[in-house]
Amino acid sequence: MDRVLSQRHATSLTIAKIVKRKYLNLKSSFTPAEIVDEMRNIHGIRMSYKKAYRAKEKTIELVRGSLREAYAKLPAYLYMVNTINPGPYTRLHKTEGNHFMYTFVALNASIKGWEYCMPTTVVDGTFLKLAYQGTMFRASVLDAAGKILSLAYSIMDSENDTLWKWFLNMFKVAYGEKENISIVSDRHKSILKTAAKSLNSVNREARELPVKKLLQFIMELVMKWNNENRISAQTVFTKSGNKYNTIRREDIILSDKMKVIASTNHVYVVIDETQKRSTVCMHEKKCSCL
Repeated sequence: MDRVLSQRHATSLTIAKIVKRKYLNLKSSFTPAEIVDEMRNIHGIRMSYKKAYRAKEKTIELVRGSLREAYAKLPAYLYMVNTINPGPYTRLHKTEGNHFMYTFVALNASIKGWEYCMPTTVVDGTFLKLAYQGTMFRASVLDAAGKILSLAYSIMDSENDTLWKWFLNMFKVAYGEKENISIVSDRHKSILKTAAKSLNSVNREARELPVKKLLQFIMELVMKWNNENRISAQTVFTKSGNKYNTIRREDIILSDKMKVIASTNHVYVVIDETQKRSTVCMHEKKCSCL
């Protein structure tokens, strides 16, 4: 009889409170099937998969907040971003019916840091796992030390050419013009795709968060990376970062094993340790090895 009463009163909300601890970590994955097993084996309550699924949704809302309320709180959140991080560029766009469409954020530290970065910028889009779906757009670049600098991020209600143009236009407004700048999409075969992949791997679990907490997660991640890169740069006493200092040292070791024969004032023959010959023209900055 007690078990029957327990089953009768074990609502999806009650079950959500019982399994809440399983969802405190973003990386944890506790499926409805596992909820069914735990409730049966530990608490002696039998339940359907459908009820376990509803319990999971309620648990996530208890831990991470309401998806609907998160959109309503976006104006207040962006105001907070501008208050604690003076100098960012943020935008929020809604429909005439006051429904969310897209938002854009570029932090001040990223805007200032872009001046010292390579001109090639990676942009990529990732579909979100929210109940309201949507897409997260990001722009990132490699700095002079070979570190990833996240430049801007945006949450959209969908993905299409119009939204891509809006994102790139917001990026141009926030960062202005830069000589020789090139935009590389995540679908382009480029070495800088590693930047997009790194951001995707870090943000994978966060994609299920309500939009406000997702934006907060990304901001804290960008601030953390910027701080780590700043500390790393302070330990380097040359103009290049650790990555390029290492490359330079390796190149010096290799060059010691090479023989150089002058042909003219500008042309040289270089023989490496395997006796491979290459012609280098210093005037045109070209090498037959490339």
